[in-house]
Amino acid sequence: MSSNQEDYNTPSHDDVHNLPTSKDRHIVDLETLPTTPTKLASIVVNDDNDMIDAVPFSDQVGGHSPCARLKDNPNVVCKPSGDRELAFYQQHLPPVLKEFLPEFFGVKLVRIHAQPKQSMDDSLGIDECALSSPKKNEVEQALIKHDENANGDCSWFEHCLERHLVKGNLKNTECILLENLTLHMNKPCIMDLKMGTRTYKDDASDKKRIRAIQKAEETTTSSLGLRVCGLKLFNCDTNMYTFEDKYKGRELTPETIKDTFHRFLQSNSNASSRKFIVDKMLSRIDELRAVIASLHRFRFYSSSLLLMFDASPSDPEHVHADLRMIDFANTFCYVDGGDALPGDLDISKPDEGYLFGLDSLVTLLQSSIVD
Repeated sequence: MSSNQEDYNTPSHDDVHNLPTSKDRHIVDLETLPTTPTKLASIVVNDDNDMIDAVPFSDQVGGHSPCARLKDNPNVVCKPSGDRELAFYQQHLPPVLKEFLPEFFGVKLVRIHAQPKQSMDDSLGIDECALSSPKKNEVEQALIKHDENANGDCSWFEHCLERHLVKGNLKNTECILLENLTLHMNKPCIMDLKMGTRTYKDDASDKKRIRAIQKAEETTTSSLGLRVCGLKLFNCDTNMYTFEDKYKGRELTPETIKDTFHRFLQSNSNASSRKFIVDKMLSRIDELRAVIASLHRFRFYSSSLLLMFDASPSDPEHVHADLRMIDFANTFCYVDGGDALPGDLDISKPDEGYLFGLDSLVTLLQSSIVD
């Protein structure tokens, strides 16, 4: 691709490490957020709201931090985020990639604090959780409660929350506000894939680099360019969900992962619907591949690709199915105002590890519908 094709408007700014502090940024008024996807320009930005009610995001199947969704506006998911991911959404996101990401609604400073329950047999496994946001001399508070109407349980949310607490992460946390991609699905089935053959940052220490390379070689990251990091399956016979985490995904091989994809699609009991789901995803992958191949100045290290579809019975040709890119904490943008270009990186080529993963995904999806 020529450099002119990649010259989109990127506002110049300081290095990501010198971004304005949270208190200098706008706070999105959550009451004005849309209940259906919309453009960011139509959202009013201020800091006058007093209370945010949120519930655990039951469709979270991967990640390191607990995500929540707004109780009164289920279209919005709050995800803790660092400067690099925020800079990607606010400054560097290529317009051609937007349709493959959840809608971005803004950023809010929050503070998560909670106490795990003693018994893991309880419905959520946690006591009341508060998600609060310092606002000058006042404190916004919101209770995260177990959502009895949620699709499935909140097992990975619970894992992330307890990990968050064990690490003592009770400091103010910046959250990005994103579109809830499963909002209109009655029985959402979700697969979280960590894409690419490389998962470490440019500035990773030797220890982290060696560990990441070793993990890649021990899993399907190296052999397929993708790794299953979370799975939420619906069993049509029992009318119940099952969940598989990233630790299960690390055990998969290029052979056993085929069964995982097969089981994922079997969540929809209709063979015609399964074929429609696969065909739709293959079409989206083809479009995404063309876009990634055109972005020579981006490396999407350790980002995820969500595969989603609705397992509810419906017209086979109207099944809700989609895929979206998420998690850009390790994404590097070698553009104006972005990251320094490593001397050993050839920007005449795109992110070939990600493209390899997409090609493997095509093969896995095609083989999964062969009964």
